[in-house]
Amino acid sequence: MRKKIVEALLLMPATLVLILSTFVLTGCGDNDDTFSLSPTDASVQIRDFFNSINALSDMRISGFFEDVDCKEATLIINNENQLRSAYTGAAQIPQVDFSKYTLIIGQIYESASWTLKKQKMVVDGEDATLFLYYETTNEAVVAVQTEIFYWGLYPKTNVQNVKLRIYYNGKEFSN
Repeated sequence: MRKKIVEALLLMPATLVLILSTFVLTGCGDNDDTFSLSPTDASVQIRDFFNSINALSDMRISGFFEDVDCKEATLIINNENQLRSAYTGAAQIPQVDFSKYTLIIGQIYESASWTLKKQKMVVDGEDATLFLYYETTNEAVVAVQTEIFYWGLYPKTNVQNVKLRIYYNGKEFSN
């Protein structure tokens, strides 16, 4: 009997380690699919294409958002057909490897002095929140409002819905 008690006591630390490691590895049973992504470093061809469009400011002239009546719009593009449908301009569409990437493009309607400094996307299943961080381009705040174009090439996701959170000079902005 005493031998069995000693054997049981010797097995307890190993059993305890196994139970605790199970909790740590499984997150105590939570199934959290939320993760954060930063845009990838796009090829020169892709950057040049979107930077030339961004310089036009009015997205209806540039070839995107021609049929959009609202001032804010976001497109999630996961294949070449979606990109060709979204873009009606004359410039050559760049090659994007949609087996590896998801392209997010959009516009907001704000001050012409805003410049996008950083962005990230927090993904939760098929939903995502896109965080856009803007700063003014100079000390004078321009009162003229216009469409401001943004884009990001992200690692492939299954995102279907994107909500925007906009930050301006370090503070959350709500329009």
